[in-house]
Amino acid sequence: MLAEIWKYLEKSESIYDFADAVVIVRLSQTRDMYIEELANLDNKKELSEPQKQDYEELSRDVVALDRIIKMYAWTGEDN
Repeated sequence: MLAEIWKYLEKSESIYDFADAVVIVRLSQTRDMYIEELANLDNKKELSEPQKQDYEELSRDVVALDRIIKMYAWTGEDN
């Protein structure tokens, strides 16, 4: 995680960017974990009702996390 945070801070001119870097790295890791779980659910032949609910919730959460990450403008494309 620290390596990812450092990647965002290398071009920074302010220590205040540290907090933003920590938040965005954690959000990105959470989003990636959710995407991985969605892929696991996609690989199942049939989903139970709780799994279907999880899938819907995770899908909405990934969209929300993407919006927040873009709001911070730390997508990694600029770095």
